[in-house]
Amino acid sequence: MEILNVKNLVVNYGMIKAVKGASFFVNQGEIVALIGANGAGKTSILHTITGLLSAKDGIEGAILAHRESPELILLDVMLPKKDGFSLCRELRKDGISVPIIMLTAKGEEKDKVMGLDFGADDYMTKPFGIKELMARIRAHLRRNDSEKIEKGFKETKKLKLNEIEKEVYINNDLVNLTVKEFELLSFLMLNRGKTFSRDELLNKVWGIDYMGESRTVDVHIRHIRQKLNSVGDGEDYIETIRGRGYRIK
Repeated sequence: MEILNVKNLVVNYGMIKAVKGASFFVNQGEIVALIGANGAGKTSILHTITGLLSAKDGIEGAILAHRESPELILLDVMLPKKDGFSLCRELRKDGISVPIIMLTAKGEEKDKVMGLDFGADDYMTKPFGIKELMARIRAHLRRNDSEKIEKGFKETKKLKLNEIEKEVYINNDLVNLTVKEFELLSFLMLNRGKTFSRDELLNKVWGIDYMGESRTVDVHIRHIRQKLNSVGDGEDYIETIRGRGYRIK
């Protein structure tokens, strides 16, 4: 039985095409290895299908946290160049509110208190079991999803999104969107203020196995804007960030 099927995977970093047309499948119980020369795209493929990003030090971690908009951060205290405590405090000051789980060999109470006071949501002392770590990750993601959905109803005074009924309102007037238009607007609203490129939106909303053109994002954005404007007062709720992508103001 297949547990993973990837078809024609494309990964771009700006104008650089890191992966083009990668296809493979994994059956239940199989152990699969990706083999290739340096720069062949092995790491890009793994990061894309798992949604994981890693940083070699605290400075790179700060850059990734701002650029990639992760859903959760696993933060080691003993990082080169910038320690986990300092990075955690910096991310919270910059408005990054995703769950942060700190991982460290420092098990003294004062260290745990410091990490939590700096903004960490959880603190795990090494050694720990992988099952416990995964359980904590799932718990924080569930809580964060619930908070984001609740926040979505309060994002703006005029634009409201009902996740349960899959409805969008401007000043209590219903806006008729297609399913994909609603999913795209919902994702942007629940990540208000964060900018996403076309490729990121394709992966998040259409899925990594999508085989169509990236311009479909632009078409859907245009249709959403037209429908919102037909009901609202002409305000442009979706902002285009030149050279980067789209975001909800």
